[in-house]
Amino acid sequence: MIISGTGRRFQLLLPSMLLVVLALQAAGCGGGGSADEPERLALQGKITHDGQPVPAGDLSFAPDTARGNKGPAGAGTISNGTWQTVEGKGPTAGPQVITISGYGEGAGEDAASGPPVLFSDYRMEVDLSAGQETLDIEVPAEE
Repeated sequence: MIISGTGRRFQLLLPSMLLVVLALQAAGCGGGGSADEPERLALQGKITHDGQPVPAGDLSFAPDTARGNKGPAGAGTISNGTWQTVEGKGPTAGPQVITISGYGEGAGEDAASGPPVLFSDYRMEVDLSAGQETLDIEVPAEE
């Protein structure tokens, strides 16, 4: 059997590439998380602005470091008056600062501008409990 120059180089590189992959996986670079990473919460709830359901938007969770929380950040999405955390990206238990932006239905004044903004960067502080699954949010009218 005759092996071309390219095929021979591949045969020589293959064992090295496998060793690199195994080393990265052993070092924890495989994306599987680690045992000492805090548990993320899968949260959902209703969200209203001035008593009305918020049609669309997004939420971000930041650990409140001023109150001792050092966990990872989290994210969520709003759709039809309800919100939920992004799978695998929920916040951890403890003090959190939530930043929320809400959008109305349809396009704004011109279609390229997207949906109208109801409120932007509304911030609230919460204390989340381990195992908590729901959190209803009311954004005041002045926001």
